[in-house]
Amino acid sequence: SSSIPNRVVPPPPTIQLVEELEYEVEVILVHSNIIHNKTLYYLVDWLGYTLANRTWEPIENVVNALELIQEFHLRYPNKIKS
Repeated sequence: SSSIPNRVVPPPPTIQLVEELEYEVEVILVHSNIIHNKTLYYLVDWLGYTLANRTWEPIENVVNALELIQEFHLRYPNKIKS
């Protein structure tokens, strides 16, 4: 975000990994124990994007952020959104 009032800062470009575009996870906020199709979901803040761009992502969409997921579970072992 910008410290200049009314200035809109565009988000950073995506990262290209092996022919696929990916966005970089900044923070894992919470995970959901509501499992849809046997998939665990995480609430994700994306690097360079605003809070309005937070999304719930299935684990397979954030496999490149496994270190952040492990850090989240170590820091907040009981933090679950039901």
